[in-house]
Amino acid sequence: MNILLINPYDVYGGAEKLAFILAYQYSKLKHNVRFVVNHKFSQSPLVMEIPGFKTAPMSKIFIKSVRNLAQTYFGNQAIRKFARTLEEPGGIKRIITGRELIGKMDICRMVKNINFTPDIIHFHNMRGGSFGPGSVYSASILAPVVLTLHDLWLLTGKCIQPDSCDRWKHSCKNCLYSGFVSPIAKTGIMSNLQRKKFFLSQAEFHICTPSEWLMQIVKKSYLAELADGFSVIPNGVDISVFKPGDKKHSREKLNIPEKSAVILSSGREIKTNRYKNFKVLEEVARLLSNGSSKRRILIMCLGDSAKTQVYGNVKMEFRPFQNDENTVAEYYRAADVYVSTSTCEAWGLAVSEAMACGTPVIGFSDTALQEQVINGKTGFLVEKGRADKMANIIITILNNINLQRELSISAGQYAAKSLSIEKTARMYIELYSNLIKKKKQ
Repeated sequence: MNILLINPYDVYGGAEKLAFILAYQYSKLKHNVRFVVNHKFSQSPLVMEIPGFKTAPMSKIFIKSVRNLAQTYFGNQAIRKFARTLEEPGGIKRIITGRELIGKMDICRMVKNINFTPDIIHFHNMRGGSFGPGSVYSASILAPVVLTLHDLWLLTGKCIQPDSCDRWKHSCKNCLYSGFVSPIAKTGIMSNLQRKKFFLSQAEFHICTPSEWLMQIVKKSYLAELADGFSVIPNGVDISVFKPGDKKHSREKLNIPEKSAVILSSGREIKTNRYKNFKVLEEVARLLSNGSSKRRILIMCLGDSAKTQVYGNVKMEFRPFQNDENTVAEYYRAADVYVSTSTCEAWGLAVSEAMACGTPVIGFSDTALQEQVINGKTGFLVEKGRADKMANIIITILNNINLQRELSISAGQYAAKSLSIEKTARMYIELYSNLIKKKKQ
């Protein structure tokens, strides 16, 4: 089978990681694979870079000046993040007008250029690159198309995780997260959703989601009437990398105090990314400082750079984002508990990785984590926003070594059995085969 995977990046976040390891799984199964991206960061021979949108030369001069000013005079991470947004293709226009660049690269022309005839075309993330909703029609001319949604961006005018906002059901009118009082931005955000609907209404495609939680939201959107079919296929992890190990060894390797109680939370730009809900983690830290833990507590925030925060006997440290999976696995093994504070989690890949390493997870129940974490067995789930319950559970686990051991063993066994990338790959291959047969009929 000739499989074409498409994504803006090969290395970045959870969606990119899944697409990347799927490419290798397919190759192991003797399928011909091409993983096409706009920005290649790995050295993988399976990945091919097709450059996408570019920032205009004059804009680059202006943006560079703004970025330098931000780095020189402002320590605030949010301001530096704003400067980085300006650097992105279409960044200035998006900030002022709300209008995003919607990818519409011609896939027919692209596959001729790379000399590859696909039997199936599989899009993952469709935001941030030239492979977007506008590319699906040309892809569907060539072969069956699968769209895997890793978040809610395709359903909204701009949001990856709209949380409690449901204005995407009504064309994102008067967006709450426009960032501007100006009606120009709000109109632009509405236009983004209208353009997504327009492009996809012309194409044929099958929708996949990693969770039933996300699928139920999809079926309340415009995609319910446009898609040819729907499948839920959980995102797996590489259990040859993410597996239980020696906690003492991992802490020595990462320079983490052996006797401290370690809580891990992770995510790219975890402190400033509003989707990670960092304020809840800070509240957990404050509550833990008033708790009854018998040990000093270290909260490791993996995926950002910031000053250490101290709350009594609780220290919160930040460590930069890691691309190397073996290093990430060491962090999971070094931790006593993994905490997820995202309030709109479509499928927490880090949650599955943590459990695969034998680290129990605490997160919110009214998200897709209810399909990942077995409450009371591989971790614990609490109501959205309940930092107090999270803190109480953490204290209970840290003070009960037998409970911690039971959770750790159950988490590792469950992940190895149910959350492997091999299982995910087999499910996708079966889906591809069925779609190809259907196309030929």
